[in-house]
Formats: sequence, C-alpha cells, structure tokens
Amino acid sequence: MNTSQMLIVVTALFTFWFWLFCWRQLNRSNRFPLAVYSISFLATYGIGAFWIGWTECEILRRYMMNRMWIPDFEEQRMTFWMMVFTPFIVPPLVVLILQQPEEAFRIQRIRSSDEKQTNRLLGWTAFVSLFALITAYVFYVFRASGHLSLAKLETIVGSIGNTTVFYENRMSIFDQGGRAFFGLIYGTLPALCHVSLYQAIKKKSYLWRIIFAACACTVIVAGLATYQIMIPMVFLLSILVALIYLNALSMISAPLAITSVFIVLSVLQFVKRGERDFGYNLMDYVLRMPHALPYYLDCYPAQIPHTGVRLLGTFTGWLESDPNHSLVVGHYINPYNNIPSYTPAPAHVSAYADAGVFYSLIALGFVGAFISIVARVSSRASENAIQHALFIQCLVGVYYLTQITIRGVLWQSYGIIWSLIGLGVLAMISKRKYPNWNQRRSKQGRTVPVMRKVR
Repeated sequence: MNTSQMLIVVTALFTFWFWLFCWRQLNRSNRFPLAVYSISFLATYGIGAFWIGWTECEILRRYMMNRMWIPDFEEQRMTFWMMVFTPFIVPPLVVLILQQPEEAFRIQRIRSSDEKQTNRLLGWTAFVSLFALITAYVFYVFRASGHLSLAKLETIVGSIGNTTVFYENRMSIFDQGGRAFFGLIYGTLPALCHVSLYQAIKKKSYLWRIIFAACACTVIVAGLATYQIMIPMVFLLSILVALIYLNALSMISAPLAITSVFIVLSVLQFVKRGERDFGYNLMDYVLRMPHALPYYLDCYPAQIPHTGVRLLGTFTGWLESDPNHSLVVGHYINPYNNIPSYTPAPAHVSAYADAGVFYSLIALGFVGAFISIVARVSSRASENAIQHALFIQCLVGVYYLTQITIRGVLWQSYGIIWSLIGLGVLAMISKRKYPNWNQRRSKQGRTVPVMRKVR
C-alpha cells in the first residue's frame, strides 16, 4: 500500500466517523431518509467510484474492454475524491443543523394518533376509478406506438443482448407519449399503488389486498414495457421500505426480501444484455454509473466550459434550458457512436458540470435540506394513506438524488411533481373528513372541543 492509498484509507475512516457522529445526533425521523440516501449512493455509486479511484482508473480498461480511452487520473485526483466522500459529509451536517427538536415531532405524532382513525379510511371506488383511468391511457399510448403486439414481443425476444434495440423502442414510446406519459409510469401509478398498500395493511381488507396486487402488477408491467429493468426494481424496493415502515415486514425477513429482489435484477440483466459471465455482470452493476465520473471531471471545464448556474430552470423546470450533461459526456466518451449514449450522474456531480466544485457543495447542501423536508413529511406519514404514499415517494426522490440532477428529481419524468399530481387528484375526489386541530377524542369516542384559556 503506497502513500496515496494510505491517505485514502485515513480519509475514508474520517468520513465514516463523521457520518456516524451526525447519525447519532439525529432523531429517528431524520435518520431514515438519510440512511436511504447514504445507502443508495454507496451501493450505486460510491463503491464503484472508490474502486476506480483506488486503481487510478485501471479497472476501467477491463470494464471498457480496451475499446475506449481512459482519462488521466493524476490531473483530477483531488476533485475525484471530493466527489466520492463529500456526499457522506455535507448532507448529514445540513440535516443535523436543520432538524427539528424531538418534542416537535412528538406533538405531531400525538396529533397523528388522534387523526389516523378518521383520516386513513379511503373509499375504494374513487381510487379504482382514478387508477383505471390512468392505466387505460398508459396502455393506449403503448398500443398507439405499436408496442402491444405479439410481433413486437417476438422482435424483442429475438434482440436479447442488443441494447440498441431497447433504446430505440423506448425512444419511439417517448415520441408518442412524451415526458408526462413517463411521469405517470414513474411517479403517479407507484404513488397510487402505495395508497392501496397502506389501505390493505391498515384496514386488513381482502378487497384492498386484491386492489393492491392488481396495482402492483400493473406498475411492474408498465415499467417493463418501457424496456427498463431498474424502474420495476426501484418500485419493488420502495414496496419493501413501505412494508418495513408500516411494521408489516420484520427486520429479519427484510434482508431476505431485498436479496431476492437483487437476484431477480441480476437474472433480468443477464436476459437483457445476453451476458453469461457472472463476474462481468457484477462489474457492470458496480461500475455502470460511476465509470463516467472521471470523464465528467476531464470534460468540464478542460474540454467544455461549465454551463453556468440555472437556478430558475432547476426550481421551475422550464424557464431555462436543460444542459443535458449526461448526453454530452456520453458523446465525449464515445464520439463515434451513432446512438445517443446517456451517462447519468448524481446531483452533485451534475452540479459540478454546471459551475464547478463550489456549486457541487451547494447541491449537496440542497440534498441535505431535501432530506430534512422528507423527515418532516415522515412525521405525518401515519395519518392517512395519501400522506404515507407521499412520504414513500419522497424517499424514492431521495434515492434519485444519487442518480440524476436536482431538476430531474423535481420536474422531469422521475420528478416528485407527478406523485403530487396523482395524490392531489385522489385527495380532491375522495370524501374524507378533516378534524379540527383544536379538537380531540374523548374516551367515549366522541369528538369534543378543547377549551382554551382566555388571557
């Protein structure tokens, strides 16, 4: 082990100690979303990036099979390791600074316990009508784009291992349906499915269990119909998280269920890519996203100037154009590829492409603020099915902060906006009673007003 690697180990140990220190100071409501972010980044980006940095990009030669050029790691060493370690330092620190006192969460939980008996009940008629209407539109678009036919299925089966065919078919669906169509599949339908899961567990009704099973199958089929594997996998993992949060799945059976999901993912990856080498398939999972990090750092600003800060576009979704860094870097890696190649990156890496290291740290500060907001949402997640579904979809948004830009998490097809739209429509068409905050339940079950002292 040389001096550089010794320094990396010391930095990693300090980062782990700092993260653990912040973790111990946080209350339970803040710990859960922070754990989702940290584990997601570590599993999908951190381990692979650490592997690349430890070998100084030599592992990329094997991963790329000597088909692509490899950036000079020495010129980007400091910035590279900053991109790897700061997600475990800045967001926990921001969450620690912004966390509410435990007493505030305790008051909200007391209010939730008084309201959940009246708020959690939701009529199945309105729910099924809304879900069926959206599903009908989704499959109408699939049919209009020619992707609901036996001939198309035979073509796809015959093209296993050719990822170009999958990409071209997905783009043809996008041309027909647009961003809103994919937003319904990525956000609205999963959010409504979590509503049915909450109802099935809390009401213990066979009808709601059947509804949930039908909704879950619909979401999985629709996700696979877009020629993507990760979309159904993320949905299944969100279901597991929801079951753990609702105490419907023990901590012993949860790891087994998560392991089963990843086994299914590996099998589907084999089928999609046509790979029979398990070692390379595992390497592809670990390096699929982080392999682009050295190219981001090499491309910006040496080859292409930083595109600049676009706060209005980030927080409105439309006032400023999207620089689309993933497409630019994909072309930078392989300029001779005729098929557009996307190399998505976490929010702070994309922010580096926007305006450099300092803006990347600001983006990580936003991640910490977003996690803090999700913690506040979690304090009311037990009130009713809609609040619960919003909380779970916010956790999915926390996961996507390790995969795409802040703008994408808020407004694009993966955005929280599509979950809010679906849940908002469901809340409007559902007949629910909202008890007065200044009322409580007596022991006889009657609602009586709380007397206030007049000063």
